[in-house]
Amino acid sequence: MGLLIALLLFVVAPLLELYVLIQVGSEIGVLWTIAALIGVSVVGTWLAKREGFRIFRSFLETSRKGEVPSREMVHGVCVLLAGVLLFIPGFIGDALGLLLLLPPVRAVIVSIVLRRSNSRTTVITATYSGPIVDTTGELRPPHTGTSNHDDGSDDDNRSGR
Repeated sequence: MGLLIALLLFVVAPLLELYVLIQVGSEIGVLWTIAALIGVSVVGTWLAKREGFRIFRSFLETSRKGEVPSREMVHGVCVLLAGVLLFIPGFIGDALGLLLLLPPVRAVIVSIVLRRSNSRTTVITATYSGPIVDTTGELRPPHTGTSNHDDGSDDDNRSGR
């Protein structure tokens, strides 16, 4: 399956982009085709930047509330992918990139990704009250501030006196 995806991504997609570029260039002319590619790249990059900052602010707000910003992370990946697609010359990639910048399209992608990942993901919340695994692999109780062992060393005296 991975080989098929790699084949589509690195062989078929560039050939399709090249075919569409040639077709558009023969219809509207080479200069207009280049101008359209540059225009879409400039406008698309600006839109991706604007959406990226908006998502980043939402990410920070969600994090400050103490919630996991999983929706914002998926939105951010979509906008990043949109920016890459818009930066690379080609009309098919530009169309896909512009679609990824639309919030309703991203909302559908986010719901699909989160639905699929929630069934496969376990969230572990780190606390200081759980057991501590020593580097030797031994399980010992949590540190309470007092030394639980007496090996003759003075752990509390770190000044060297």
